[in-house]
Amino acid sequence: MLTMTMTMTMTMTMTATAQVQKFFEVTFNKVSNGGLVLDVAFFGQPPPPATVDKILRSALDSAILVNSSNDILAMAFVGDEAMNENQYFGELVYKAADKRVLTWDEYNGVKKSGQDTEKYYIETKEDKTLEGITPAKRWLDITLVYSTTPSIQDAYDAAVTEATKASSKGLDENVYVSVGDKNTPTSWMQLEDSNTGKYVFIEYKSDDKTISSHGKILKQLK
Repeated sequence: MLTMTMTMTMTMTMTATAQVQKFFEVTFNKVSNGGLVLDVAFFGQPPPPATVDKILRSALDSAILVNSSNDILAMAFVGDEAMNENQYFGELVYKAADKRVLTWDEYNGVKKSGQDTEKYYIETKEDKTLEGITPAKRWLDITLVYSTTPSIQDAYDAAVTEATKASSKGLDENVYVSVGDKNTPTSWMQLEDSNTGKYVFIEYKSDDKTISSHGKILKQLK
């Protein structure tokens, strides 16, 4: 196993004993399948997402200097738990064949587009199963991003409208509603329905052309 460990620490002296507080740790390992994985683990409250992204990219650049011949997956954690989409932009992948650093979506060939409307921003991702997984499948992940919190009814109405529009592509859909800055995905907070305690979520099934929410059919398309 190849292991490179870099640790940022803060030292506090109390009488004759020195105590060390660890802020974050970087490990660079060759795993059992032969791949290379770089982990940045934060301890305690992590820094803002933009700072996490910079630290992860800097650590990956250092790892590439050690081994640029193999692909490297770089991820961020808080302790042992992977960071979520509100804590950093996401995983990075160094593609050795191209000598390029890609986002996870770019690496997996996810097609992404954005569109402004009068009331909200729409991000559409055409996602697919990972290479080697069968049967292969494609679907749409659609996120409506409001700058201010809409009413729950308006959020559901908009989600159903956008699901209906996208149904012409013939793919299953997951439609989410979030509130945040359209230019800062880490700020997107999924809208919760206070009446049910569940997130506002719409699902479209292309086989039977139904639009539903948490198992309840809201609309039947022809």
